[in-house]
Amino acid sequence: MSLIMKKLLILFLLSFSTLAISEEFSIPELPSGIYCWNKDLSNKDIEICNQLIFMDVDFDGQNEIIKREFRDGQRGRDRFIIYKHSGIEMQGTQVQVMDSPPFNNIDTGTIFDSSNKTILVDSSGGVCGSEYRTYKKKNSEWIVIKQIIYKQDDGDKEDKTCYKSTYQIDEVKN
Repeated sequence: MSLIMKKLLILFLLSFSTLAISEEFSIPELPSGIYCWNKDLSNKDIEICNQLIFMDVDFDGQNEIIKREFRDGQRGRDRFIIYKHSGIEMQGTQVQVMDSPPFNNIDTGTIFDSSNKTILVDSSGGVCGSEYRTYKKKNSEWIVIKQIIYKQDDGDKEDKTCYKSTYQIDEVKN
């Protein structure tokens, strides 16, 4: 095993042990100073940029496979493609893209709460055009249990007031 792989494994194990203590977490960002869109990447940086991440982001006790899409998310954030696997070989039909909400909109701003088993996804359209959705699994479907919307009144061009609307479902039973 190469030295780089050993260091990455140690970093992963340290991150995983920290996650077990924490209630809220995000998918880790790249180490400082690594810019995956840079044309002059070293082999080491290319390896770091293309490494898969293994984390349990749907709270079922099994790690999902996470692929980073550099700066492909909103506001230049990294976006993540989440794969669910159902076998030890992780190939063919054993690996499926999780392409329904909230997993089709996961980026570095997404917050996972393991104690409440919720996922907070934000959609930023600017200071007064943002939306925050909190998802929770009910039966086998992820539903929005809280939605916060920041918006300006489009009718009055002089009024720059930002309005906050909150919608919440009080109870989700499994």
